[in-house]
Amino acid sequence: MKYLLLPLVFMLTAGCAQPPVSPPPAVYPEETPEAPADASGEIVIHGANFYLYRNDESVAGAQTQTLSIQADTFSLVGGETKQYAFEGAHAVIYGRGENNEPVVMEAARGIFVEDERAVLQDGVTATMGDLTLELQDLEWKNPQADEPGIAISNNPVRIINSTLSLEAATLRIYPDEKRVVLSEGSGSWRFEKETP
Repeated sequence: MKYLLLPLVFMLTAGCAQPPVSPPPAVYPEETPEAPADASGEIVIHGANFYLYRNDESVAGAQTQTLSIQADTFSLVGGETKQYAFEGAHAVIYGRGENNEPVVMEAARGIFVEDERAVLQDGVTATMGDLTLELQDLEWKNPQADEPGIAISNNPVRIINSTLSLEAATLRIYPDEKRVVLSEGSGSWRFEKETP
């Protein structure tokens, strides 16, 4: 009986001993991916989207989109103002209301200023319904509490579709009101007879 009790005591005392201490887990510093930099050392973001919003007074704290820009590249050019240069842009201006058709634009380059505005430049084309606008530039000023959003060009603009061709010195687009204002405009408008 002594010999049977001895292994049992040994097993009980072995089970009560402290387990061996394992080494602490290896600590690796977190790797933070860096945005690629171009030759000048600027940080360049590829394939990003930027947005501007308006505060929606009908719902507390809600915002609705007024502008979206999808560009091939963005780079930070202003520190405090959060200003970005972009290239190869596709942009959309959204008016207020369900039946408001967006203004869809393409541009070679431009500037985006967070919470304020965006300027599209170089070979700007815009589509509004069946109208095509050809511009040198177009600046979107985001709506503020006391002012509606507005798209502005103070350079020559050409507006075309299947029945008209207009040229103007300046352009204002008020998307919430579905209104376009031209100054010093001229052109032609072909009236077509409807066939029954």
